[in-house]
Amino acid sequence: VSQSRYKELMKIQDEVDSWHWYDQKLFEVHKDTDLSIRDIAKETTISSSSIFNTLKNCKAKIREAVGEEYEDYKNTDFELIK
Repeated sequence: VSQSRYKELMKIQDEVDSWHWYDQKLFEVHKDTDLSIRDIAKETTISSSSIFNTLKNCKAKIREAVGEEYEDYKNTDFELIK
């Protein structure tokens, strides 16, 4: 992992670590597994609309926290990350 990419991942992780545990866990399950929102809902008995809204808000928090660097990360433009 390049230093720029590592730096970006750490900024994102710092942001995630600052969230309420519920948001952290849902985001991590969504990010780290192949489960769809429906599958997560089925496994957890949390409504799919609640999961969708939580993930939408989590992604918005990340975009706000790391700004343009998030777009560079999504587009795998790691050399542009400060």
